[in-house]
Amino acid sequence: MKSPLFLSLTLLALSCSEKKAEVQVSTVDQSVHADYDTTAVDSFAVGATSVDVAARIRQSSLDYQDSLLLIRKKEEEEKRTKELAAEEKAAAKKEADEQRKKDKEQKTAENPSSEEPKNL
Repeated sequence: MKSPLFLSLTLLALSCSEKKAEVQVSTVDQSVHADYDTTAVDSFAVGATSVDVAARIRQSSLDYQDSLLLIRKKEEEEKRTKELAAEEKAAAKKEADEQRKKDKEQKTAENPSSEEPKNL
């Protein structure tokens, strides 16, 4: 009984033990040659971009700035319109309140008050 138990524990220990990876060394000494130009170009150096490309970049930048300016103007105009509408609404409300006061005063002037002192 001890023999099969010992045998299974030994197999388990051997199968779970850490295996060392075999190192594969490449012995191929071939140099890789690229079929294209691999020279680094400084993109900030003079002449790195053509004049046409630079002009298009400048123009698109100006167009972008112009569009931002138009958007900003449109937002300001909307803001002014809202402020004017709010002012008109406040003025109309004030005028309506004043009209109500005048109407109330006229009614009280036309109808004498019922609280006149009685002489007994």
